[in-house]
Amino acid sequence: GASLALSKAKKAFAIPTFLLIVLQGLFGLVPWNAMSFYTLWLQLIGLSDAASGAIVGCQAFGVCFGNVIGGILGDYAASRSPDTGRIRVAQTSVLLGTFLQPIILFVVPWHADYTLVWDAGYTLLFALLFFLQGLVCSWCLAGTNRPIFSELVPSANRASLLSWCLALEGVSAACFGAPVVGLLAERYFGYEPSRPGEPFARLNRLVRAANARALGSAMCWMTVVPWLVCFCIYSTIGWTYPRDRDRAREEGHEQ
Repeated sequence: GASLALSKAKKAFAIPTFLLIVLQGLFGLVPWNAMSFYTLWLQLIGLSDAASGAIVGCQAFGVCFGNVIGGILGDYAASRSPDTGRIRVAQTSVLLGTFLQPIILFVVPWHADYTLVWDAGYTLLFALLFFLQGLVCSWCLAGTNRPIFSELVPSANRASLLSWCLALEGVSAACFGAPVVGLLAERYFGYEPSRPGEPFARLNRLVRAANARALGSAMCWMTVVPWLVCFCIYSTIGWTYPRDRDRAREEGHEQ
């Protein structure tokens, strides 16, 4: 019953590495939720609705391949370095995401007065960067988190404990991702919402440029900062994982 499920969860959360994996998940999903504003940001800097949607779709396409690559890299790294290999894969993924995010939001040039020089080359550049971001930022789940999770948790308890993790991660992302981006953009970076009934395309160009900068700044904060926290957590997992894994094996958890 419920008491048995709580007992299993309590025992799992007493494992330092398991607790850190869950904690990492609370921060790790926040950037993905925050990036839900990407389509609006692309529209603000001058792309059409169709182009904005297609470019964001390139990121999702990259994630599909990134999950596979993450699993392959995780297994290879673990075979070469059982204690730290998977951790290094996750840290690399996080650092690459932290590096790419400011490039996407601030380095690709668009004029401050909103006289954008859009051509096919710029559109393709954004498509490539979004695909690359999806490709390299999605290694952690398949390459690190789930394999370590399966090593630490008895097979009979994995489904119920995984449901706890997914629930906590989902709540954290929903509360601290997109809502905080909106709050930061309006309260701290000067985003000006359009008036009710005002067509988006008719916003003053300077206002749209200022809103793009405000939204980009808010997204950058709510992606880069959580990713840096994740990097620190993975560094800590590198110390706790070998001991917790060996203890789990001694208790016969690994099937």
